[in-house]
Amino acid sequence: MKKLSRRDFLRMSALTGAGIALAGCAVPTPMAEPAAEPTVAPEPSEAPTPTPKPQAEQVTLEIQAWEPEYLDAERQIWDLFEEEHPNIKVQLFSVNEPEQDAYQARVAGGYTPAMVRGHYLGERLYQEWEGRFLDLTTVEGIPWDQYTVDLNALSHQFYGYNLRLLAPFAPIIWTWVYHQDLMQEAGLDPHGNVGSWDDLKGWLEAGTKWADSNPDVDYFWDQAGTWWMPSLIFPQHFPVAFPEGQVEHINACYLGEAKFNDPDSPWRPVVEFLIEAYQAGWLPEGMLTREWETDMEASYIAEKSVMMYHGPWPWDKALAADPTVVQGGFPSTPPAEGQETWMQFRDTPLTDQGYSILTSAEGLPEFEQIQTAFVWYNQSEIVELRSPIYGLPPLVVPSESFELDSPQWNGIVKDIDVPGGQYEHVKFTEGPYGWELMASRLQDGTPGAFSQDDHGALYERWSALFSGEMSVQEYLDLVQKDYEASYDLS
Repeated sequence: MKKLSRRDFLRMSALTGAGIALAGCAVPTPMAEPAAEPTVAPEPSEAPTPTPKPQAEQVTLEIQAWEPEYLDAERQIWDLFEEEHPNIKVQLFSVNEPEQDAYQARVAGGYTPAMVRGHYLGERLYQEWEGRFLDLTTVEGIPWDQYTVDLNALSHQFYGYNLRLLAPFAPIIWTWVYHQDLMQEAGLDPHGNVGSWDDLKGWLEAGTKWADSNPDVDYFWDQAGTWWMPSLIFPQHFPVAFPEGQVEHINACYLGEAKFNDPDSPWRPVVEFLIEAYQAGWLPEGMLTREWETDMEASYIAEKSVMMYHGPWPWDKALAADPTVVQGGFPSTPPAEGQETWMQFRDTPLTDQGYSILTSAEGLPEFEQIQTAFVWYNQSEIVELRSPIYGLPPLVVPSESFELDSPQWNGIVKDIDVPGGQYEHVKFTEGPYGWELMASRLQDGTPGAFSQDDHGALYERWSALFSGEMSVQEYLDLVQKDYEASYDLS
């Protein structure tokens, strides 16, 4: 029997990480060069002493994993790289949310990994990307002609400079994710009974009553209030449930054509809903102080809560903890009164979820090997291998055999806005969005419209909103004030 190489083994078996199978994402094996016809040389009178070939100096590259839960799967992909480049070793490391500040400080102090993920170096470093991160169009060998989206053109549109960060996948989708057995035990069926925003609120009310009566369950909807929820996720994702919250209305506020605190502000119904959800007990009483991983995600994984609003990661974490777990998903924002189409928020492809190279790496002796690794990791066949790890469609032309297979994709995303899917009537939003169009005008040291860089003020405002000490209008007035102080509107 022919011995399989590691590459062939991975083509024929499952490459797993956090319960994710990559079977079927084959990396083509190059055809061997035809053997040359042997020639007969005259036998020498004395055997020559062979001259050893010089060995390339071995280097070790420190590369950040996409997320800690995907480290094992990514490690196996980097094993393929090491087989092809025996003089380069990859030391993979991960960063959890609680470690983010310390990691940022370490990088600011001069630490230079070979490849960094933008997500953990700050959410809004648009002004700093140009100076701190390498212009990726200068890295020779990235097969841009294989990409289906012109990411460099988007970078120019949003930030005004060449591409600094490469995310070769469709954007991450956030939906409701829940345990199907708990949902059935509660006697609730969102797929059959939730078709409007009022239905959604009724679902939350009924589910919360059931959870309160069940000693084995702590929450129906568990949500941690980590700063990115009230500053980034809720303001971006939830408005599209409302007619006044569609993308054109959001963009009008960012472009200065309307105001964040107008009577028909896209964010007014969202803030009103979150206050209602908190005061009615649909959201945990201590939401603003709950930790993302150790409280919320741990509760969900242990089936002490029924559902969360989240991206693909908890699907994978729960499956890793219990391979028998059965999860379901539900599109995030069924339409409110006056909104005819059910909209599901999806960002544009250019986000902070991809990889970059710090400009400080240019001074490292292993800079050539860093570029080699970056090019290899972003070629189409490797992007196709990585795609099922994250459950995201690749932004490269797929091979004929490629088929995406991941928990969140199978559980909900593949049915949204796809003919024949259960949610073919639900439509994805389309960017660009206002915060992206205005990214190049965001001034250093300013909070942005929703206090992303002033977390103390953010928590004070939301505590005051939940307690009734601040009105929705007062909050939106502060949002408008922050917007005017943060963006160069000249």
